[in-house]
Amino acid sequence: MSASGGRRELFAIVLSILMIVSMLPAGTVSAETVSETAGNTAPADTVPEVSMDGPPVILKAQAMERIENFSAPSNQLEAAKERARSRLNDSFAYYQDQTRIGDQHAFIRDSEVLRALTDFAGTDQDERLDQVVELVTRADNQSARQVIRDAENAFTATEETLGQGRTDSVKAHIDNARRQLDRAEQIRDRAEDRSGAQSIRTTARAVRTYGSAVNQAHTALGMIDGEVGPEVSLTRRTDPIRNGSERAQYTLVGNVTNPTGLDAVNVTTTVNDDRTVDLPLRGDYANATFAKTINLTDRVNTIEITAGESDDGQEADNGKQKGNNGNSGASSGQNQTSTVVLRLDGDGLPDTYEENVTGTDPLDPDSDSSLTDADDSDDGVIDGIEDFDDDNLVAY
Repeated sequence: MSASGGRRELFAIVLSILMIVSMLPAGTVSAETVSETAGNTAPADTVPEVSMDGPPVILKAQAMERIENFSAPSNQLEAAKERARSRLNDSFAYYQDQTRIGDQHAFIRDSEVLRALTDFAGTDQDERLDQVVELVTRADNQSARQVIRDAENAFTATEETLGQGRTDSVKAHIDNARRQLDRAEQIRDRAEDRSGAQSIRTTARAVRTYGSAVNQAHTALGMIDGEVGPEVSLTRRTDPIRNGSERAQYTLVGNVTNPTGLDAVNVTTTVNDDRTVDLPLRGDYANATFAKTINLTDRVNTIEITAGESDDGQEADNGKQKGNNGNSGASSGQNQTSTVVLRLDGDGLPDTYEENVTGTDPLDPDSDSSLTDADDSDDGVIDGIEDFDDDNLVAY
């Protein structure tokens, strides 16, 4: 689930939505009716009603479709339409998923969309204009609230591990984000008391203020990210009995978490230091799973699974500090990778069981055990079927 891969997939989805929506006949997109911007009256423009349900990228895709359908009989209106279309298209590049925005510049672009469209105020296209303003503003409201929630959740999950100074700073930025969000809502309320171009310009100010709120939330996330990183763990450590004479398949199953988000986290596995395979993730913002089947040619294998954060520029803009984070799941702000090691020797015993219970070697299928006084190594009986405690039962 890398940031670049996720955004490429998102852009493909958005493009598909735009193509589908553009082919729909008038009237086929209907649901909740959008109320007009305060002061606009008796629009002559007839456009289909629009649904305000759905994630921000869907709302903005509908806004784009409506911008494309503006009639621009003059050069001034054509230039305004093109500027709005271009700025809205630019804002899609800042999405991390269907809701989350990775940089406040998206909100700046959206405010420029609304300002460009003020040229259409007072024309016979007021209903279409009202829809675009509402779609863009509601989308940005959703995104801002989500990013702030992300910062709040990350802070809750990590507060006990942060130092007092970092805790105070993170809390202050989250409080600032909430205040900016409240301020944006107040500005939107003022826009409702105005009409025409003045109302739209005021709404554009509210949109920019949403961006300020998101910037504060991202700063908080960046501070947390400087202290913690992704954690990888295995939920399956089975070591099936095999003699290694034939190639075998093994399925790696595990979890990855990161309180500040998995958008830039890549997970790979390296087999015996000579073969690396990517492990695709499935999950939500901060928690994901992986299940990948790999081929094993040897009986004895050391498999390392590593989760690491990549700095792709987008995250740098968010203030998220990159690095590595330790080994065997340990985290620190200096080290933003997490590694877990799986050892297989085909003796039927999970490696952790060999370490903690039987006291055998997880990389030797016929090894000595700390449970017995005798030397059980190389006796022709693999560890998994030894009876180390004389209870007439095999070890596992």
